[in-house]
Amino acid sequence: MLISLRRNKDEYEIKLEAFAKKQWQKTRAYLIGRYSLSEDECADIFQDSLVILWKNINKKKVNSEDLGLSSSTYFLTICRNKTMELLRSKSKYVTTSYEINPNKDYHVFLEDQVEKILS
Repeated sequence: MLISLRRNKDEYEIKLEAFAKKQWQKTRAYLIGRYSLSEDECADIFQDSLVILWKNINKKKVNSEDLGLSSSTYFLTICRNKTMELLRSKSKYVTTSYEINPNKDYHVFLEDQVEKILS
């Protein structure tokens, strides 16, 4: 979770911290249930999304006074987009095992590995 190390938090930090505490369980349940993410992946996405929300508040794209229902939906959208980035990056890399035949100029992939690559 995003934690401020400063003792004197400003108004926005206090509101964002309260917002994060309210959103964590709901967001965690959504990401695990919908995308089968691990606990660590959920925590990473949650924290990255909080940073994005914080930056958007500072840029005045989001009204910090309204860290309520509409911000909750907005925040969940950020989390979903970060999850899609993660899933896309995971799908780019497929590990396979193959046999190397020194007498041929190509490698022989096992049939189930070919299906994994094609999917």
